[in-house]
Amino acid sequence: MNPEIKFLRKPVAVLVFLVGVVVLSCKEKLPDPPTAAFTIKSNDKGNVVFANTSTNATTFDWDFGDGGKRTTGTGDVEHTYVTTGTYEVKLIAKGEGGTKGASRSVAVDVPQALPVAAFAYAGGDCEAPCEVSFTSLSTHATAWAWDFGDEGTSTLENPKRMYQKSGNYIVKLVVSGPGGTSAPKTETIRIKEKAVAVPVADFTFEGGDFIAPCEVRFTNRSSGVVNTYQWDFGDGQVSSEENPLHTYTASKNYEVTLIVSGPGGTSSPKKETLVIRATPVPEMIMVYGGTFTMGSDYGTGTDEFKDERPAHKVTVSGFSIGKYPVTVEQFQAFCKEEKRPFPPNADLPAANIPFWGWLEDHPMVSVKWSDAVAYCTWLSRKTGLVYRLPTEAEWEFAARGGTKSLGYTYSGSQAVNDVAWYGESRAAGTTRSVGGKKVNELGIYDMSGNVWEWCSDWYGSDYYLFSKDAVNPKGPSNGTFRVSRGGSYSSEATHSRVSFRNGFGDPDAPDRNVGFRVVREEK
Repeated sequence: MNPEIKFLRKPVAVLVFLVGVVVLSCKEKLPDPPTAAFTIKSNDKGNVVFANTSTNATTFDWDFGDGGKRTTGTGDVEHTYVTTGTYEVKLIAKGEGGTKGASRSVAVDVPQALPVAAFAYAGGDCEAPCEVSFTSLSTHATAWAWDFGDEGTSTLENPKRMYQKSGNYIVKLVVSGPGGTSAPKTETIRIKEKAVAVPVADFTFEGGDFIAPCEVRFTNRSSGVVNTYQWDFGDGQVSSEENPLHTYTASKNYEVTLIVSGPGGTSSPKKETLVIRATPVPEMIMVYGGTFTMGSDYGTGTDEFKDERPAHKVTVSGFSIGKYPVTVEQFQAFCKEEKRPFPPNADLPAANIPFWGWLEDHPMVSVKWSDAVAYCTWLSRKTGLVYRLPTEAEWEFAARGGTKSLGYTYSGSQAVNDVAWYGESRAAGTTRSVGGKKVNELGIYDMSGNVWEWCSDWYGSDYYLFSKDAVNPKGPSNGTFRVSRGGSYSSEATHSRVSFRNGFGDPDAPDRNVGFRVVREEK
């Protein structure tokens, strides 16, 4: 039996005779595996030729170790290195029989070119102080050494230099690289002396709402080179200081002049008008001293109003008291000059902020007891006189009409509506302009109604038990609350009585119902 046999490539037939059987076996021959090999055929100044000695391969992937790669066929391969060093060269040989790799090191000596220093600059021939920018145009350089001729140096490739003085500066650049160090490159740069201009006088002054007497700080804002200052403050006084502090003692419009001089000459005069206003001193009413009955037996037989009892004799010395409560306008002047915030307690709860606004001729409200004291201290300093809050006794004596008292229940009348803005009246709800009702016997307004008024005393509910026949009593030596008097636009009519005592005035809790008036001590 001779079966037909188809051969692939070069089949090898093997006949095996067994007992009664003939078996024919065919086996395909596989390709030979490749070998990867190469030698260095030449190595000259970085140009290396590799001889490819691989076998059984048709494609070759080269990695020259310096980042260079290439795929080639058979034959020699040439590669150029640019930097001296030892490189690991790898070869991958690919053929029908598979893939093989080989590697070897090659030492390369690449001659490096000698660096040449060169540079350009921009900004030269300028007036001192001025900045010059340098740009290196050097070749074969990896390091830069600059000398700017003014003792300044840099190692940046493209530096900048600020020349502070005029002069001719020799700038030198030396560069280095793999090939060595260059010869110096120099250039002469001219920096001119700045032409001195005539100075221009200018100044400002702090604030803008000055009340005599006051200190004003003047600040020089002149431009150019200035050596001397000539100030004329407009009140006959002068100064040569740069930023003088001057005291004005009288209210007036002053023309302040500044002239400055320097190497470039003398400036034209700079003039500004400074307005110094008179201190807005509250109008005062003289209250001559005397003895009066303080307190009241009102409500006898009940616990109500018991802090007004007993009615008792008290003597006070003469003093002057504000004709009106301190107004918003007057308190604003204090805040402006003292650089205090206005309103003074911006963090007030909404319930204590006057929703009707800060009207200039209304009583100032929402002030702490300490705010009222600070105002009195400021007013004393401005006028040279002693201002303070009234004692409770002084307040009641003035409210009753002093030595001219007609014994009214309210300050100036038996009819509350004649003299007071209070909660039960048609005008309830807001403060009102001061002086809107009738005066009392002394010519004082608003001591009943409109706003409660701080007194200097601590509140003591039983203080009247101990102040009988007292002379200028000042209240308890300590306490929790300060006294306020007079009632307000939102309180009951009975609170507007001249004897009523409000003992719940937290001195640290401003209230839109509470203001104050001042007392001036008389010698």
